[in-house]
Amino acid sequence: MKVKALVSFSGARLGMTLGETREVPDDVAKEFIKIGHVEAVEEKKSTKAAMLDAAKNYAASYTGLTLDDLDEREEVSIAVLTLVSDMWDNRQTTLTGARSVNRLVDSILFMHSVNLLPGSDGG
Repeated sequence: MKVKALVSFSGARLGMTLGETREVPDDVAKEFIKIGHVEAVEEKKSTKAAMLDAAKNYAASYTGLTLDDLDEREEVSIAVLTLVSDMWDNRQTTLTGARSVNRLVDSILFMHSVNLLPGSDGG
């Protein structure tokens, strides 16, 4: 478990300085969390991993396909990776100029869209 020291301390099982973060065995971490010397540090998803998840979910929402269905269509991976690239290139919080969906992404995802067709009930 990853923990962060709330105080400086030294002991037979563990010693850390104030603010130090490191990986320690779960049983040791729980013991030192209980006495207030450390706190658990949540692992944050990397920015790129978050962007990949967002791009996959965007593609699934756009097409109406499940994530498993998207995995079966090789060309959709190009659209997803293009979305991730666009997200990475446009990380700033302030956007300037007009922004639109990449035409390659739009074309690939539109080809695989199933949620634009009327249902079997005629509606």
